[in-house]
Amino acid sequence: MLKIVNQGFSLVKNVAQKGFFHLLSVNFLTQFLSFGTSLLVAKFLSPVELGEIKIIQSYTGLFVVMAGLGLNSAILKICSAEGPEENKLDILGRSIIYAVLSTLGFLLLLIVLSFFGILTPSKHLALWLIVYSVSIPFLVATDIFSAFLQALKKIKQMAGARAIIEIQTFVIIVFCTWRWGFRAFIFSTIFAFAAGLLPLIYQTGTGFLNSSKATFSFPKEFYSVAIFSVLANGVGILGQYG
Repeated sequence: MLKIVNQGFSLVKNVAQKGFFHLLSVNFLTQFLSFGTSLLVAKFLSPVELGEIKIIQSYTGLFVVMAGLGLNSAILKICSAEGPEENKLDILGRSIIYAVLSTLGFLLLLIVLSFFGILTPSKHLALWLIVYSVSIPFLVATDIFSAFLQALKKIKQMAGARAIIEIQTFVIIVFCTWRWGFRAFIFSTIFAFAAGLLPLIYQTGTGFLNSSKATFSFPKEFYSVAIFSVLANGVGILGQYG
């Protein structure tokens, strides 16, 4: 019996050292603050404005998945393997380049579809969808940097950065919406997502900017992981917001 208890304590200690409870805590914090933001924002906006925000967020969520190309899942899978950190920085650097190009392409697609009224029922909503879509690059980058830190087993650092992001996002969005309404919600959300990148970049460092070699190529399994990630996440988003 004592042996089983000791093994249990050893297991819990091992899991704690690897950052499991930090990751669990930040996930709880994310869900709690997201729920709290929705409740408080609903008090400051009209039912029509709240419905428009949900539509905008639904399309944005779908385009974030497509623009991300599944790079975050592929980075988490490939960079978790043993190997020199320089190679992992190469993967991150090239992934950022792909993400930038992909995001620009999907942003252009979103703008065209919104401009011709394909995505939204009104010009008013189309305009705000285009404005809100500015947040897509920041969301894509946040997913990539978070996945990279997890892959390097820097769970505690990633969890700390995400906690800072979630708290500042909650405070900024709720305060601005309370004071200035619908428009402030849109602009404060974009600002919060942009500011949220700073803690992650601080933890990751900027070495990836100079690491991607011209002759670099992804491991073979990188693309398959990315493709299946996009498909799975895309179906999930459609099921959630459809």
